[in-house]
Amino acid sequence: MAKKLALRKIIVAYVPVIHRGYQRFFEANADAQTLYIIGSDLIRGVDYLRKDLRALDPRVAANIIRKTTGFKEVNILTKSKLKAIDSKDLEIILPDEDISHAVAAYFKKAAKLTYYPVFLRWDRQLVEDVVKPGKDELVSTKKVDQEAMHLAFTAAAGSADIWRRVGAVLLDKKDRKLGMASNQGEPSSHSPWVGGDPRNVNKRGVDIELSVFTHAEALLIAQAAKKGTRLQGAKLYVTTFPCPVCAKLIAHSGIQKLYYASGYAVLDGKQVLEHYGVKLVKVQLSHSGFEHPDSLVPYKKS
Repeated sequence: MAKKLALRKIIVAYVPVIHRGYQRFFEANADAQTLYIIGSDLIRGVDYLRKDLRALDPRVAANIIRKTTGFKEVNILTKSKLKAIDSKDLEIILPDEDISHAVAAYFKKAAKLTYYPVFLRWDRQLVEDVVKPGKDELVSTKKVDQEAMHLAFTAAAGSADIWRRVGAVLLDKKDRKLGMASNQGEPSSHSPWVGGDPRNVNKRGVDIELSVFTHAEALLIAQAAKKGTRLQGAKLYVTTFPCPVCAKLIAHSGIQKLYYASGYAVLDGKQVLEHYGVKLVKVQLSHSGFEHPDSLVPYKKS
């Protein structure tokens, strides 16, 4: 009986930065002599990756790795090269993270895919809890909700936040507008442009509250407190699902319903809101006019 030949191993990985975690990952899979760095054309549709200012061009990362590791080959994986490595005689080692799983969907599964458990960065598998409509009517297409969400998107366009421009609108029980706001730089909207934002130096999901920005939801609740406006039974519309800090403020504010256009719950935000009886309603947007404003690019030449 012929002896079954061992599969040749290669590594496929998204490498936006090079740090100790990647070194350990490479060392743990040292029997793989070839590394394919996931190229830009394979992740172009992953919108949130544009926020990572640390990310190296894949070609730069490849050059550094060639000079500092023992790999015989370091290549850039593009769509045109996928078929060549999707071979029955190969085992492809991927770090177990969201980008790996997204790229793996391109393979026809001829090669053996093995996901290696390792922490390289905060990714959506670790910090997100997708908000799904529940058994009750938690998806709305009502005109009043569409109009309120349109105002929230209008407010979002006024934010100076480079990465996430969020808008929010607060209505009372009779659908009268109590206020609208966007995430706001402190003490001035120019602050993040002058000194930067300390939040940007942290990893995804870490130290969310360490920012020069007051979130739109928190700003509306604070303004209501200043005016002495009672929020019991009020409705809050936000373009993006609240962060866990804002979720806790909303839960204790008296707001009865939270309407959101898109996004995901981070850490315990969704559970806290539900525990305090805040009804979560996704507004089903009816046309393409409801869109998040483009990210601001500082000092961009026109």
